[in-house]
Amino acid sequence: MQQLPIILLTFLFFCTATVSPAQAPIVVADSTTSDYQPQLKVLSWNIYLLPRLIRKIGQLERSKIIAEKLAGADYDVIVFQEAFDKKARTILWDIIKDTYPYAIGPVNEDVRKAFTITNGGVWIVSKHPLKEIGEILFDDCKGFDCGSRKGALMVEVQKDGITYQVIGTHLQADDSPKKEDIRNKQLLQIKNELVDPHHIDGTPQLLCGDFNIHKRDVKHYNQMLVTLAATEDNVCSPDLVDDNPAITDEVFTYDCNNNDLVDYEESTTLDYILVKNNNFAFTTIRRKVTTFLGNWTSKKLHNRKNLSDHHAVEIVLVPTPGF
Repeated sequence: MQQLPIILLTFLFFCTATVSPAQAPIVVADSTTSDYQPQLKVLSWNIYLLPRLIRKIGQLERSKIIAEKLAGADYDVIVFQEAFDKKARTILWDIIKDTYPYAIGPVNEDVRKAFTITNGGVWIVSKHPLKEIGEILFDDCKGFDCGSRKGALMVEVQKDGITYQVIGTHLQADDSPKKEDIRNKQLLQIKNELVDPHHIDGTPQLLCGDFNIHKRDVKHYNQMLVTLAATEDNVCSPDLVDDNPAITDEVFTYDCNNNDLVDYEESTTLDYILVKNNNFAFTTIRRKVTTFLGNWTSKKLHNRKNLSDHHAVEIVLVPTPGF
């Protein structure tokens, strides 16, 4: 494997990529007031709506509560992963469409591929009009992932006169040398078929999703950032470190200790919103892990409170005035 470049940023440990949910959010005035501050707020969430044909895990019950939590929320764009199940997705959409009337996806819904039973699960909804830029179908997969048409979906959205490009994706799951190699190939596909061809100087690109790359796996985490030329650093500087943990105070997105839907005895971070600023300046970028809870019971599962096996990640981007 190619040796990664070494970039020592001592301030990285003070600029935590994923911040505590207790951190105070950015308070922004309403757009009709004179002190309104432009911003874009994005949520990325693997909502665990697997096809019910494969596994019944309360998809219909959970999708209703997920929708109720998001209806009326102040996100501009929401990037879902694992929005596979059509009936569950319809329940969700019927409740949130008044708040988020624009939707594109799921990715590869109409693509035909042998031996697959479902789309790619990435679905993007928005309060603002969306323009579909493109979608890709990953060339490589292994195991259970080969039953779906995983890939990446790229849209464009405008707010406050600023254009953003948003990419949603869900990479190969599970850990093994072969699957790590597949993830690397999938990242290269995203770069070569979406990020680079649609690059516009001054138009930031956000890459959102379940990347299935552990934050503690410094080698592959850093390789992800190098491949995409994107970052989690809050000032959009390269945030690579050599053979050190990526952050010092990790807030897990897959957490066996705080999620009653997690199947494995593991707590880790797999979900990210990466930013490739493309020479656009932000005054502030803030991230946090967000947990949505609601009491539910299904035929197979009883007295649960978590709505997915992954927690969500959100980001607020505040552009530099006059940039």
